[in-house]
Amino acid sequence: DAARGLATALLGRRERLINLSHLDGGNGDGETLRAASTETGRLLLVTTLARAPFVPLDDTLEHYERRLARKALHNLRRQRRRLEEKGTVTLDIVQGDDRLAEALEEGFGIESSGWKAKRGTAIVSDPRARAFYTAVARWAVARGTLRLCFLRLDGHPLAFQYGLEEAGAYYFIKGGFDARYAEFSPGQVLMHAMIEHYTRAGLTRIELLGTEERWKSVWARASHERVLVHALPASLLGVLQHSALLLYLHHVRPFAK
Repeated sequence: DAARGLATALLGRRERLINLSHLDGGNGDGETLRAASTETGRLLLVTTLARAPFVPLDDTLEHYERRLARKALHNLRRQRRRLEEKGTVTLDIVQGDDRLAEALEEGFGIESSGWKAKRGTAIVSDPRARAFYTAVARWAVARGTLRLCFLRLDGHPLAFQYGLEEAGAYYFIKGGFDARYAEFSPGQVLMHAMIEHYTRAGLTRIELLGTEERWKSVWARASHERVLVHALPASLLGVLQHSALLLYLHHVRPFAK
C-alpha cells in the first residue's frame, strides 16, 4: 500500500516527463507503477538498461560446483594448487575495528594494480573516489556490514574485494589483484573462496552488480533486470513523445552504438 501510494503521488505530479532509472524489473515495481499510471492517466515506457549478474548460493559448495563449466573448475583448482605449492594460501576478511585504515590502504593499493591505474579508473586515481569509499567503509563498519576480503599467500595480499554483507547477501562492489601474480588468476581464486565461505555461512546469493561481463559469466547463473521507466501524460503530445522515445531507444541508439 505504501509503494502504491508513493507511485501514485509521484506520477500525479505536474511535470510532463518523469524518469525513474535503475529500478529492479523483477521485484513488483512494474506492477505498482502500472497501477499508478492507470490512476493518474500516464503512459509508461519501460526500457531495459542492463542486467546485473548474481550468484545464487546452493546448500553446499559441491552442488554449486556441479553447475560450473568443467574447464573453469579444473583451471581454478589447478591455479589454487600452484599457489599452495608456493606457500600458505588464506582467505582474510576484515570487518573493520582497529584494522580498518591498514586494510583500506592495502586494498586500495591492490585495486589500483595494473590497467586501472594506467587508465585512471582506480579508486586512488581520484581523491574524491578515495574519500567516498573510505566514508562508505566507516559507515558500513558502524552497521557491522563491511567486508574487506583478501586472498593472501604467506600473508602477502594477492587479490582484494571491497564488499558489503546485507540481508542475507554479499555485494561485491570493488576489487582487483596484484598484476605481478596474474598467471595464477588470484582474482578468480578469491571469488571461488568467497563462494565457499558464504555458502557455509548460509547466505542466499553474491551480487556481482554492474552489467554482464565475461569474467562474471564464469560464476553467475542469473541476473537482475535494471530498467528505465519514462512516464508521460496520456495526451496527444504525450503520445508523440512516447513514439519519439520508442524510435530513439529501439532504433536510433542501437544504430549509433
